[in-house]
This record gives sequence, C-alpha cells and structure tokens, in this order.
Amino acid sequence: MMRQYALIFVLFLLIFSALLGGVSAQNDIQSEIEEARQKGYDPEDVQQWNLPEGALRRIGKGEASDVAYAPDGQRFAVAGSMGIWICDARTLNPVKLIAGDTKNISTVHFSPDGKTIASGGWGKTIDVWDVNTGRNVKTLSRIVTTPSGNAPLTVPLMWVKSLRFSPDGKTIVSGDLTKNVRLWDANTGSTLKIFKGHRHGVNSVCFSPDGKTIATGSDDGTIRLWNADTGKSIKTLKGHRVHVFSVSFSPDGKTLASAGLDTMVRLWDVSTGKLLKTLTAHTQSVNSVYFSPDGKTLATGSGDDTVHLWDVDKGSILRTLTGHTDGVRRVRFSPDSKTLVSVGSSGTVRLWDVNTGRNIKTRIGHTR
Repeated sequence: MMRQYALIFVLFLLIFSALLGGVSAQNDIQSEIEEARQKGYDPEDVQQWNLPEGALRRIGKGEASDVAYAPDGQRFAVAGSMGIWICDARTLNPVKLIAGDTKNISTVHFSPDGKTIASGGWGKTIDVWDVNTGRNVKTLSRIVTTPSGNAPLTVPLMWVKSLRFSPDGKTIVSGDLTKNVRLWDANTGSTLKIFKGHRHGVNSVCFSPDGKTIATGSDDGTIRLWNADTGKSIKTLKGHRVHVFSVSFSPDGKTLASAGLDTMVRLWDVSTGKLLKTLTAHTQSVNSVYFSPDGKTLATGSGDDTVHLWDVDKGSILRTLTGHTDGVRRVRFSPDSKTLVSVGSSGTVRLWDVNTGRNIKTRIGHTR
C-alpha cells in the first residue's frame, strides 16, 4: 500500500512540475512578445500559441537583398529570404507576401505598367508574378539542346543576382554567376540572346532609358556596355580594382554610375567611356547606386551603414543618412524624387525625405 501511495505522490509531483513549467514558458513567451512590441516589431509577426522556446526570435520578415518601387510610386517590393513583400510606400506596411518557390530572392523589378514583377535568386528559374494576385504568370528557364532525338533540357540558372525589365516591358535582362548576360522575351519566356565577355559573375544589370544599351557590372572589376539589339559589346569601362556591385544610368542616359568593393563611386560618360568623376566618402563596400528621376542627385548605400546623397554636377555630398546598423543593401528613389527607400541586410526598411534627410518611417523586418 505504501508503495502505491509513493507512486501516486511521484506522479502528482511530475504533473505539478509540468504545469508550473508550462506557466513559466507561457510567461516567458508573453514577456518576449511584450519586449518585441516595445522594440517596434509588428504584432502580426508574433504568434502567441504553441511556440517552442525561443521561436519568437526566429519570426520576422526575413533578411533583405533588393527593393524596387512600382511605377506609380504607391508601392514597393522588398525581396529576400522569405520571398517578396509588397509594401505600401507611404506607411511601409506589408500588403502582400508573394511566396511560392521564392526563398532567397536576390533581385526584383516591376514591369513598366506595374502589373507584374520579375524575381530571381538561388532558384532554378526567373519568375514573373501578377502583383495583385501573387500568381506566377511566367517562368523563364535556361533551355539547352541535346543530341538528335532527345528532348531539350531545362538547366538551372546559377544565382541570378540582378534583372531588369526593358523600358517598353518586352524584354528582361539578367546577370548571374555563369558570367553570361541573358536577354529574355518577357512574353514567351524564351532566351533571345546571350551576351558573353565578362570573366566572372555578373552582379548588376540595367537598361539605358531608351532601351538601346545595357550596362553590366561584374566581379571581374569591369563594366560593359552592350548593344541591346545585337548583343555586341560596345565598350568596357575599367577603373574599379575589384568587384563591381552596382551600375545605374542617369535619366538622360548620358552618364553611368558604378560602385563596388573598392568603396569608390565612379561616374562615366556613356558615349565616350571616359571617367568623369570619382566620389570618395564611404569606408566600406558600396552596394548600391541609383540616380534620382530628376537626375540631380545620386544615392549610394554602403556596408558602412550610411547612405550618401550626392550632387551629381558638383560631385559633392549633399546629405549623409544614418540609422542603419546592418549595412545598406539597396537604395531607390521614389518616382517623384521626393523620398528614398533604403534596405538593410536584416530587412530593416527606412524611408527618407530627400530634401531634409529626415528618416520619415522605419520598418523592422527581422527579429533577432
């Protein structure tokens, strides 16, 4: 009888301890939820039920790698490790998450009509999405021919690091780790041309405003200008000592900005290939360069956590925007040139007033 009582007592202790543990764990979760809210994280990112220990710190909007404004300036897309977030450009609130096979997205770009968005990254393809529904409407695949009698093969793309729609929306240019630049038919998804010349992977691609020229920046330290119709290399711009991470045409198409690992920002004359200016101020790699739509200002984002706004004519700094603590991956001006959006590596999105340099709003995207 005593043995039975002892077993019952032990069982009671186990149940009581489990209940206390559950209460303690729930209290810990509630404490972390409150702490997250105080730090500015969104309540929708915090699930309050059935969480394993520490799960709160793994919930968020993921790391970020690129940002793109919609043509109307009302929304922008943030791409990263969780997919593509479509955000309200005024409030920074997420409107939609375009998911599917979109993990680890490196690059996004809106079509000129704003109805679709193209994405590329570590996946096997480039995908085109309907912005309103989030539905995949087109897949761009690398097709190779096989010996006679065998069906063509779809070969995975190698980490698409940059892509852009042409100004007329009919084609898409992409750059990846294969060293090649590919031109795609945006309607059919087929490859139109392959531009060959870079010796290492291609980090950045962009169309000139008239759509006739494509600029590319590579890990081989060079920038190439290509004829978009023929795929022929027009010029090779040399000046960066190492990897070129970003290239951007001015709105009039006469100037090209470039930046990379050597911390320098360079401005080039597109017609002659001559180096016009070298802008120095950043202390770490410059990951992104972008002209304002009015052509007066150049924005640069760096691993040194700063964004510089430059006077294009004078080559001098107008303002330095500080606040990021995880490096700046991308910078983009709004279509009206009045605001700038910057994205940090962890997914923090900041909206800036270009005239004053004031941080208008901040969206924390990644919990730690």
